[in-house]
Amino acid sequence: MQALYKIADIVHSALFGMGRLREEDKKKHFWLSFALVPAIYPWTSLAFATVVVLLLGLLKECYDHRFGTGFCWYDMSANGMGVSAGVAFAWSLTQMGHALF
Repeated sequence: MQALYKIADIVHSALFGMGRLREEDKKKHFWLSFALVPAIYPWTSLAFATVVVLLLGLLKECYDHRFGTGFCWYDMSANGMGVSAGVAFAWSLTQMGHALF
């Protein structure tokens, strides 16, 4: 599990190594999106979990547009990267589960 955290930290540093994508808010978008995909996946398909998490991110940005600081494409980018990493993580867990049984 430590190796997974190390890999995630390396990926995170590579993704958020520049400009506005380095803001703390973007890290929260990334990690929440990353965590939600495998959390939803056991009860539905991976494709549906992906769509749900992307829509949640979009709804959050629409809320920000109406009541907050405004719609931010960098937040959506961080959501997309988090979802992509979450899909890869959830899929790899599924494959490891198949290999064990």
